[in-house]
Amino acid sequence: MPGADFVNPETAYKGVKGWLLVFCGTLATGLPVHEVLVFFDATEIHLPQLSEHPVLWVAVVGGVLRIIRILFSVYAGVSLWAVRPGAVTTAKRFLVFDLVYGVLPFVVALAPIAACLPGRPTFVAGAEDLAAPILFFVVWYSYLLTSMRARVTYSTR
Repeated sequence: MPGADFVNPETAYKGVKGWLLVFCGTLATGLPVHEVLVFFDATEIHLPQLSEHPVLWVAVVGGVLRIIRILFSVYAGVSLWAVRPGAVTTAKRFLVFDLVYGVLPFVVALAPIAACLPGRPTFVAGAEDLAAPILFFVVWYSYLLTSMRARVTYSTR
């Protein structure tokens, strides 16, 4: 069509902008800051009780996993932001790790309890906590799979 502007995807969508920038910022800063605040809050609450309740050492394991999650999140976010080779694969791996991190405590802690309860109220109440990690995974993983910006920015050409 004469006069119609041709938009070259190589130039129009290349670069860390838009939703890709939001995702990078979430991984590199937003999620880690949130996790650090939650970590210190939980440590302040549980640390004095560890000597009285040895079962709370599970909280220590959770804290170590939280630190791993923070480091992995920052690494994935910075890799995307810096347009490093393999950054999308790293981000996808983080999203899978994050999904397991978010869902596993629910399954391990609440599923056996809920199986013993006739009305399963604990299971249903805890299911609300599953929404955030599942939604986070679905939204961002599908974004990385379908985004023209991600495809153009991280292409190996």
